[in-house]
Amino acid sequence: VICEVGPPQLCTDNPKQRDKDEPLRICWSGQHLPGKALPLLLRAVAHLPKDFKYTLEILGDGPCRQSWRSLACKLKIDAHCHWHGWLPRDQSLAVMKESHVFTITSLKDLTSSVAVEALSLGLPIVSLDHCGFADLVTDECGIKVRPESTERIITELTDALSTLYHNEPLRLRLAEGAICRSRTYSWEAKMATLDEIYRMTVMPGVIRTGDTLYRVTAE
Repeated sequence: VICEVGPPQLCTDNPKQRDKDEPLRICWSGQHLPGKALPLLLRAVAHLPKDFKYTLEILGDGPCRQSWRSLACKLKIDAHCHWHGWLPRDQSLAVMKESHVFTITSLKDLTSSVAVEALSLGLPIVSLDHCGFADLVTDECGIKVRPESTERIITELTDALSTLYHNEPLRLRLAEGAICRSRTYSWEAKMATLDEIYRMTVMPGVIRTGDTLYRVTAE
């Protein structure tokens, strides 16, 4: 299976480090639609301890924007939220690049382009363990949350963010893993994979399709 999206040209070789007293910049990006489920993240950060320093960088826009902003106010986390709206792509990538972790809360999605972009910028990913993210995010580049009950998802999101906040060496290791992971999704890597598939298909020998053997000859 070859992923249908690839990273941007803008990438980094050195992940951003976070100083001890610096807030954890948590980035989220997507259309403001019910299926993107930003409220899961809003409720998760609302459970963080009072001394937890963080900002929530929210990219994108859509029909749910106002209700989500109202929820942030209700949860008393609005002072931590920066609602950037739709930005030109280079500006969105710049916001992501200055962040420390990227979160994905989609309830139903493909392997979104923004997820691969986040990896290429050295951002560990915290996501639900389903859809395309189940394959994209590994233990080397992020933390996956089991998509069980709403309460369980919120609790595990909170725990994941807390872990990355208190364990900077781990966050940096995952950030470096994210950069390595993004390279396997590059368009060059995809072309090499396709080339190998074609080479194996046309080379002389025997191939198996189901229970049938075929002899391939070079002519």
